[in-house]
Amino acid sequence: MADLPTEILSYLFEFLNFGDRQEAALVCKQWYYASLHPGLHKNISVRLETPLCTDRPLIDLPRRKTPHLILSLVDCSVNSKKALIDICESFSEGLQTVSLKGSGVTENSFLSMLTFCSNITELNLSACNNLCMSGKLFETKEALMLGNESLRNVRYLHLNTNRYLSDALFARIVSCIPKLKGLSLASCNILFNYESISTNLSVTVLSFRNILNYLTLNASRIVMLDLSHTNITNPALGLLASVSNLKLRKFILQNCKQVSDPGVTGFVKKQPGLHDLDLSGCHLISNPCVVDLCSCTVELCSLKLNKCRLISASALQHLNSLSKLEHFEISECYQGDPKWLIKAFDMGTLGSLTSIHMTSCTVVTDKFVCCLAENYPQLQEVDFSSCLYLTDRSLHSIVKHLHQLTVLKLAWCQEITDLGLLGISVQSSENDETDSELYVSGFTQSHSNIGFFKGPSFESRTKYLTSDEIFSKADTVDFNLMSLEKLRVLDLTACKSLTDFSFVRCMKFRDLQWLSIKMCIYLTDKGLQALAVNNPGLQYLDVSHCHQITDTGLAFVAKKLSRLTSLHIANLGLITNSALGLLSMHNLRLKHIDISLCRQITMSAVQMLQSKIVTLQVVKM
Repeated sequence: MADLPTEILSYLFEFLNFGDRQEAALVCKQWYYASLHPGLHKNISVRLETPLCTDRPLIDLPRRKTPHLILSLVDCSVNSKKALIDICESFSEGLQTVSLKGSGVTENSFLSMLTFCSNITELNLSACNNLCMSGKLFETKEALMLGNESLRNVRYLHLNTNRYLSDALFARIVSCIPKLKGLSLASCNILFNYESISTNLSVTVLSFRNILNYLTLNASRIVMLDLSHTNITNPALGLLASVSNLKLRKFILQNCKQVSDPGVTGFVKKQPGLHDLDLSGCHLISNPCVVDLCSCTVELCSLKLNKCRLISASALQHLNSLSKLEHFEISECYQGDPKWLIKAFDMGTLGSLTSIHMTSCTVVTDKFVCCLAENYPQLQEVDFSSCLYLTDRSLHSIVKHLHQLTVLKLAWCQEITDLGLLGISVQSSENDETDSELYVSGFTQSHSNIGFFKGPSFESRTKYLTSDEIFSKADTVDFNLMSLEKLRVLDLTACKSLTDFSFVRCMKFRDLQWLSIKMCIYLTDKGLQALAVNNPGLQYLDVSHCHQITDTGLAFVAKKLSRLTSLHIANLGLITNSALGLLSMHNLRLKHIDISLCRQITMSAVQMLQSKIVTLQVVKM
């Protein structure tokens, strides 16, 4: 390997995930230089904090060709300005996106850095209130010329949460961006009732009329618009949809409380080419809107309806007309019969579906999950957190059919047990399926049943298995959790029936990066040791409220999980300062740690940890 050219090494690195490439880059200088190949950094963002860069030479930055740069903790100091300019100069050659979100960058600093950002295609100035406070950005001729030169290639602009944005300032900013395709104005103070104000550009408020005028003049180019968390109304939506030649592909309306069915229906009828629509938090949206949406926007690839509580399962049956749908989200869906939900997915008509998130939906049952898994084996992301009626039967179907899965979230599915993870089926009564339908809403739906209580628990409807039977069956099953070989994210928070046995036997993933087993109260040091040894790629681990864990278990975490960047061990009453000592010796990449309610840990131990791990950013106590 030492004799291989750098180009060959870079090609071989393409087959490694990001964590493995980081480890490989530490082997020697040749491998380090090979890891800097631009082709390996296309989807990687570099986050730099300017205070940390003021006293350190930026020697290695020019070698990096990372196209995405995030700058944080930028303030109005001279040192911060110098660091900002040095960083942008180092990255200038291949820089494509720059984010200053939430920073305190000033006009002077921003204009100075623009000199080195002539090739960027995306600019994020969200919550940069210092930059917009005076309202004089790009006001001078020289500044406007610099903006025109530096921002000529920008395609996407984010101005979210800028409370000082006005008509005049908005007009000057967008005038510097002749090729703008996407505009985000989420959480901006936009005035939609503008009839009483002057037709001139206001220097104090941002009006919807000014935005509408800009969209009208540039309609043929704009494809993305985000007006989330604003007071947009149905009439305003109608005006927006009526803009000539406007053909949006992505439209985001999160938490727009005044938007209702007529406004959205009228909009989608005039924008049938939408590919991505987000109506999360629009609580007035109901079934008729979903029906019209599914019939009008047949090109839709992504649909998000989180927290739209008026939508019932009967409306979701119309999703089967969206043959190109790839990503679907809905949460807090409590109404309707689960059979309508099954009808939407039982024919496999959504052949492109790769991601589905249905958190806190009581209409989700075992029968639906089995139907989904059998018909859509291409699924890569599944989130059924807080779907309280799911049992081991659902997990069996998932691990049997969904072998492409990279994200699995089953938090608060408390009916899931070791048998589900191990792939062990138990003999159930013939009426299981009927029972699941009767009790899905928490009450009986059969007039012949006098009771009004939930159905019998999982334990009372399954055959009892002794420990010996579980041991023998675990060795003979055809599939278990380890069948999901591509898993990267696993959330089993509050699955309180899980024990060390399943963690030891079937929690072995080479590429698992994110794991939460918070509130799995039967987890002990034995199970934690197995997790640390068998999952070396973990970067995020949450074992909070697992009260039986001691320093012994955390010792294995410290020694075996060298890539760990975020560790949550809140309310572990048995751990002591010794655990932090081990972390400070072995986990030098740690950035976040939560040790709240750990009563035996002292402040001196925390200060020692902070002094030894220079990357540590957040300590929650």
